[in-house]
Amino acid sequence: MAETMTATPGDTEVVRVADFTYAPFEATGSPTSGRAFRENCLAPALARSRLVTVDLDGVRGFSSAFLEAAFGGLSKEARAKVRLVTRDRSLELEIHDYLAAD
Repeated sequence: MAETMTATPGDTEVVRVADFTYAPFEATGSPTSGRAFRENCLAPALARSRLVTVDLDGVRGFSSAFLEAAFGGLSKEARAKVRLVTRDRSLELEIHDYLAAD
């Protein structure tokens, strides 16, 4: 799914998972865990911007535990600000399940 956005600074931000890790698998306490991604990359971007586009392409695959920790722990307000970009429709659907969970 390709997505193009035009925005002013502070309006949107792109977070690329590949800039964080090439192999996003969950390991508790790891500096490349889903929780670390959420706390160190995603949450700060959400605090700075009205909309955050998460680019999921360019990595070796995702563990479900990484995705749940990265996206399932977001507040409802933060979840509404997340947009996903990926060529993998099943990955997008899995993350949407975590984003929709209460």
